[in-house]
Amino acid sequence: MRNFTVRQKVGFWYTAMLILMAAAVFFILQFANTRQTEAYTQEALEKAAADAQSEIDYDDGEIEIDRDIEKIDSATLMVYDADGRALLYGPIPDFDLSLQEGPVRQVTGDSGRVWSVYDVSLHLSGGPSVWVRACLTLDPVTAIEQHALPLFWWMILPIVLLAALGGFYITSRAFRPMLQISHTARSIADGSDLSRRIGLSSRKDEFGELSSTFDDMFARLQDSFEREKQFTSDVSHELRTPLSVILTQCGYALTHEKESRNALLAIQQQAQRMSGLVNQLLFLSRADRGTQALHTEPVDLSELMEATAQEMSAKAESAGIRVLTDIEPSIFVTADELLLMRMLINLAENAIRFGRSGGFVKFTLHTEDGQVHGTVEDDGIGIAPADLPHIWERFYQADQSRHKRHSDGSSGLGLPMVKWIVAAHHGTIHAESMPGRGSVFSFILPLRSA
Repeated sequence: MRNFTVRQKVGFWYTAMLILMAAAVFFILQFANTRQTEAYTQEALEKAAADAQSEIDYDDGEIEIDRDIEKIDSATLMVYDADGRALLYGPIPDFDLSLQEGPVRQVTGDSGRVWSVYDVSLHLSGGPSVWVRACLTLDPVTAIEQHALPLFWWMILPIVLLAALGGFYITSRAFRPMLQISHTARSIADGSDLSRRIGLSSRKDEFGELSSTFDDMFARLQDSFEREKQFTSDVSHELRTPLSVILTQCGYALTHEKESRNALLAIQQQAQRMSGLVNQLLFLSRADRGTQALHTEPVDLSELMEATAQEMSAKAESAGIRVLTDIEPSIFVTADELLLMRMLINLAENAIRFGRSGGFVKFTLHTEDGQVHGTVEDDGIGIAPADLPHIWERFYQADQSRHKRHSDGSSGLGLPMVKWIVAAHHGTIHAESMPGRGSVFSFILPLRSA
């Protein structure tokens, strides 16, 4: 059975169960018929014997048998005296069986006929005892029982054959969608064409549901592969620029020894950018694999945000941007302090990078309904509505002019990191922005229970 297909197994068990059911019905009917025949025979013999007893008398020293006894036709009757001599008999059965009072007995005659025999001893009033024997043969019933089993097999075999063929036909049609699913999946695996779909979602059965599930899985796989290819392309693009700068500056330093310091500074800057990019890639890679560990502890988020604001003040002032704060004190969360600091720094650097000279970056933090609500707001260039849904995608650049304004640029990995950090702490984050008016990044985290 292990090497059989599911379709063959279903057809086999369907046929086997049909045979078992037919056999069970046959033997149940046989058993019921046998019991009914035995009950009928017992009743008929006992009634014939009882009717015969009422027709036998003892008068004037003689045993008298009324002629009405001959009208009893439910069984063959015979009357014997106490010594076993026949006083009355009908058609003589072709068997020899001693008189014995008790239950119905069966005996096979010389001709092969099966007789049921019932003997009763009757004591006549004022006279001797006599024996009444009632005999009955059920040759038609016996013949039917003898031919029932062969007849059953002659009837059941064509039925089972037709049922098996019908079962295999039905299962073949029923499992045809499974073959289509398997063929489509195999063709996708062989040809790596993830755009193909099974297309059975219109069916309202289990195969339709399975097909819809597979199509959704293929769609997610296709999206994942597309993002993987885009990811590889973007990483190559991001690393190519600093590598080109490093190689150029190295060549320049080798030919202009007096100006090598500036070249080395440029190399250092690009190497730092590459190092940051690699660190971000490693972080997101660990996050994707679920191996990025969280070292949670009680964290004073108010103090952490104040420290971040102070740390970013110097960088903001160099860009002509003021740092403002509206932070409710002593707000504690259970979190990884380093990851929350990275989240706040990324949001602050993003706001400063795309802010405007003379503008501001504002940090706010407060509690509401048992949750921590925080924002990082700027009044910079903002984000276009078409780009806003994509800012959480890796390497997505909403506006190329945004990161060309600064030499450090933007890798497009900061906001995906921020989103993962917030989600890892069971929080949510969203952005609101209007071009030319700035952006607001709002996050919600669970408040640490007392």
